[in-house]
Amino acid sequence: MLDLPRPITHKLIYIGGLGVGNPKPLDEKFSRIMSKGSKGVVIVSMGTIAPFYAFSDAVKSAFVKVFQSMADYHFVLKITKNDTSTPLLFKSVTNCDLVTWLPQTDVLAHPRLKLFFMHGGVNGLMEAMLRGVPVVVVPIFADQFRNGRNVEKRGVGKVGYGFFSRYGFVFCFYLISTPSQELQTN
Repeated sequence: MLDLPRPITHKLIYIGGLGVGNPKPLDEKFSRIMSKGSKGVVIVSMGTIAPFYAFSDAVKSAFVKVFQSMADYHFVLKITKNDTSTPLLFKSVTNCDLVTWLPQTDVLAHPRLKLFFMHGGVNGLMEAMLRGVPVVVVPIFADQFRNGRNVEKRGVGKVGYGFFSRYGFVFCFYLISTPSQELQTN
């Protein structure tokens, strides 16, 4: 589904999405979260290798400013359990919930989800594509760069190259408010 054609033997068959289960109903906490934001919800999850607390203060402050400037959207930011600095930084951000766990497959199937802002790992991408959720990929290492290019070629999202600059970050979130036709799936 995500990969582009490449030479393989006739004995190899790729079956995308085989390990992705059917979405389950959200519990009360996540149902409440997904009902917020007049224009919908954006999930921000950078995986376990690049925890949010490891980002520079400038990047974290940029998140705060962008979230506050987009009050019509509600943001769900996944953080780690041992992250003590992010809750303090986001205390004044009223349109954001910080979570240490996310029922990702179930949330990605929710009709109010407008964008998945992620690192580009193949599992999360497969789940988002199966649910028709546009993605902004901010690749950090390994296959994430290739996955990001494939996302753009398939027309299911954009790559946030230059994300760690102020303008790159703002541009990624600009995609939410003015998505191109190919990204409008929900």
